[in-house]
Amino acid sequence: MAFCNNIVRTGRCDLQGCQSDHDIQRCGCGIVVRNLNYQAHVNGRRHRDALYDRHQRTAAHRDAVAQAAAPSTAPTTGVTGTPAAPGYLNCNVCRHDVHVDVWLAHTTRHTSHQQRATFSAALAEAEKDKHGVSVSYKGGIDFGIIDPSEARLHPDIPRSADVKVIKTDAEGQVVLHAIRLTSSPRGDHYGVKFSAALLGPGKGIRQATSRTVTVTFHPSYEGQHEDTVELTFRRLAPGTSTGQQFVITRSICAIVGSQEDHEHLRPIAPYVRVVPRGAAHARPGKLVRVVRPSTWSRPKWKVALPEYKIPHDISVAAFGPRAKFAIREFLPALGLNSYPTFFQVLLWVEEKQMEYDLALYNMENVAIAPQHPGYEIEVPGLGEGRPSVIVGDIIEVHHSRDATGTWYEGCVHQITGRTVRLRFNPKFSAYRGGKVDVRFTLNRLPDRRMHQAVASDFNPSRLLFPTEADCVSLIVPTAVQIRDLVLVDRTLMDNPEQLQAIIAIASRPPGSVPFVMFGPPGTGKTVTLVEAIRQILKDNPDAKILACAPSNSAADLIAKRLTSQLSPRELFRLNSFARPYKTFMQQSAALEPYTLYNDNDVFAIPPLKTLRSYRVVVATCISAGIPHALGFERGHFSHIFLDEAGQATEPMSMVVIKTLADECTNVVLAGDHRQLNPIVRSPLARDLGLKLSYLERLMNMPIYDEHTGKGRTVMKLVKNFRSHPDILEYPNRIFYSGELQAHGDPVITHSLLAYDSLPRKGFPVVFHGVVGRDQREASSPSFFNIDEVSLVKHYALDILENRKLRITPNDIGIIAPYHAQCLKILKALPERAKGIKVGSVEEFQGQERRVIIISTVRSSTDFLAYDMRHTLGFVADPKRFNVAITRAQSLLIVVGNPQTLALDPMWRGWLNFVREKGGCCGRELDWDAAEAITAAGGYDVERRVRAEADAQEMIERIRAQYLPNLAPFVEDGGESEEGSDADPREWPGREAE
Repeated sequence: MAFCNNIVRTGRCDLQGCQSDHDIQRCGCGIVVRNLNYQAHVNGRRHRDALYDRHQRTAAHRDAVAQAAAPSTAPTTGVTGTPAAPGYLNCNVCRHDVHVDVWLAHTTRHTSHQQRATFSAALAEAEKDKHGVSVSYKGGIDFGIIDPSEARLHPDIPRSADVKVIKTDAEGQVVLHAIRLTSSPRGDHYGVKFSAALLGPGKGIRQATSRTVTVTFHPSYEGQHEDTVELTFRRLAPGTSTGQQFVITRSICAIVGSQEDHEHLRPIAPYVRVVPRGAAHARPGKLVRVVRPSTWSRPKWKVALPEYKIPHDISVAAFGPRAKFAIREFLPALGLNSYPTFFQVLLWVEEKQMEYDLALYNMENVAIAPQHPGYEIEVPGLGEGRPSVIVGDIIEVHHSRDATGTWYEGCVHQITGRTVRLRFNPKFSAYRGGKVDVRFTLNRLPDRRMHQAVASDFNPSRLLFPTEADCVSLIVPTAVQIRDLVLVDRTLMDNPEQLQAIIAIASRPPGSVPFVMFGPPGTGKTVTLVEAIRQILKDNPDAKILACAPSNSAADLIAKRLTSQLSPRELFRLNSFARPYKTFMQQSAALEPYTLYNDNDVFAIPPLKTLRSYRVVVATCISAGIPHALGFERGHFSHIFLDEAGQATEPMSMVVIKTLADECTNVVLAGDHRQLNPIVRSPLARDLGLKLSYLERLMNMPIYDEHTGKGRTVMKLVKNFRSHPDILEYPNRIFYSGELQAHGDPVITHSLLAYDSLPRKGFPVVFHGVVGRDQREASSPSFFNIDEVSLVKHYALDILENRKLRITPNDIGIIAPYHAQCLKILKALPERAKGIKVGSVEEFQGQERRVIIISTVRSSTDFLAYDMRHTLGFVADPKRFNVAITRAQSLLIVVGNPQTLALDPMWRGWLNFVREKGGCCGRELDWDAAEAITAAGGYDVERRVRAEADAQEMIERIRAQYLPNLAPFVEDGGESEEGSDADPREWPGREAE
């Protein structure tokens, strides 16, 4: 058979002078293959190698351009005409100076925008009626929403739409030469979930008559289904053998899902990106201050807390066009002498970002209503934490029509739903209501306490940069010590790692290096920490302990576990006045006797003498700065414990350590640096080191090697008491070197192996693939996915209503990486499921449920997008992944788009694991599971290269060329594959084919 360079064709070749019949096509990788072998080729190594070679050539070109901008070369000319700084290259598209660190991402972004624009323009042109041919469904073919139960019960009943093709003029002959579905692996009219066929004999279209093309949808799994039908026409001029070929396309879409959910949860308004209303750094012309309400306690502070205002030059550098480059001029390498400067610069960069983020929510001309003795303002998005406002924050307001420039501070006294109640200086008056401009201000108290801590003159190397020389007095716990240990909690007696950790902590000489208790998921870290505290208190009557955690929930957990042995005279739970008392009572009412609050249900601080009398004080890291401010002397606490230390920034940890410790204080850190990082808003501060916790920095030091330092500086707990072995297997292998041992109670961990909806009985992990659509609404940048909400609700209700499983709402947790998805899930769940906890990954750190359902949300199929981070967002964070999939005890269900998730090596490996075990259902995985996972990734690049090739191939195909000297088409009434009498509604679907 003769070959030509035709890009994609089946049947008679269209090129001038070529009369061959082809069964070949040119793949997006550039290789020509037989149609019969196309799918095998796409799944094969030759295809991947060709794609990789193409990518390498492109990357080599980009690297050469980036190398030209390296600091060692002569600087290029910037947008202003002056030489760009070393390390920068001027982009010839946007004319911005771009640092070489981000040059590839920057240029790729431009390329993707250009490609998408070209592709969209070509599609728009292809959709137009042309050359005297009109096609119906000009807005596209929409099959609407089909209920999943109907699709599952009647998978063989197709849904069809009849597309009318009309010849509107009298010139020449027109034939419908070919029908193609873009998704078709064979390049014909059989797509993945759609098919199309011309009804009636022959292909000719006569003037003023219509022909019908039936497009059929073959539903099977839930989610969004999209395709494009391409109708290729030939038009021959009257009395000649010449003519032209052209394409008219129609988009196709369908949804298998809940009509009720899509209507109930649809966006409340189109998404509009929020822009700052007023510069974040701008100050009012005149500011009338406010005093805090007299109902709050007024402790006598003995240590002044400086302002630590952002230096102007650092403020400018942090938000300048070359921020990462500019800020390095102020940022020394981290060391003992540079410690204060290093972290203060990062704190200022982070503060500047938080100021900017708050300014996004400034409001103009909004209503203010009197609510004696204060005022009330409605703040949209308040319930979502956008903006984040707590009691005690300051909000500035200005009468909208006031020309004097006077602003008034309002102190947040109460938060209810979408409204805040403020108290002002008596000079402010709006007793009849009115309109005001609102400016949200950053509560700098936490930042100032962190500045004070890192700037402290107390910089002991054994706490900040410990070495082997600091460990000479430390010994590994002996068998005799383990034998003689009398436990308060007898459940720990059969766990060697927990026993060694308790002895190592309780028997350390004063002034030792920090001890790290490395606690992977479900290994009993907090239980061990609490037992160590009990042992210290039992053995040393003079011991005073400060126990802290980054969050209130984690601090409450420590306090609750200590109440069984300590009275309210020995244990005090120190709360910030900003913590809502009602929320505390809902979550931790058992701790009420261990707290102090006033008659107005506002938490208070006891007098200095009283606070010093407690044997154990429990607080968050930031509130742990209160004892220092009250005048506690260094060394008052013999031991400082920091739980969940991996979630605290180093400056936050130092609020606990550098302000209260002395040369004899022992510090104990508990956590898992392979779970969640601290939350850092500034990408710049994050990249420069603020996201690295104190715990993780220590664990990167040689003396904290989990094997050589075992029992002296670190102890890794390895017995997992939470999860079924199959749930634990993959994260154990990836994050913990396979050292974790499953010791959960089988009565719990194996209780759901007979769940009816398990794809494979006995394997309690489900991945339900669904191609949904991630959306945003109004001014919220958070994503949600209605198709995934429906599936999550289906599983939750299916489990609750199965009486054999004996599951209650309190046994189920639903995790989603975006707040908007959490809100949509809560809105969709019926009343009988309201006890189910729905929250972000951060909210589930340290928690567990018998059933965990995860909605991954992101479902972008636009693989022309410029990078994986843009496509996957939070989902691509390995530590979030680790936390999310290790919360389940008995059953783990993950809902998501496999094509999108597989761009990330971590998710791809987990999906391969689940597929191998038989736990997948819904949308099929479209890659070779036998192929080894590349830890470095690059799957997004492969997808993008393939998408670029497919887009270019489609553009070239639908831009039909004028083809002269075509042989005249004679309609003979015969049947063809596209023009048979067979009703396409009988087509059984791709699976049967």
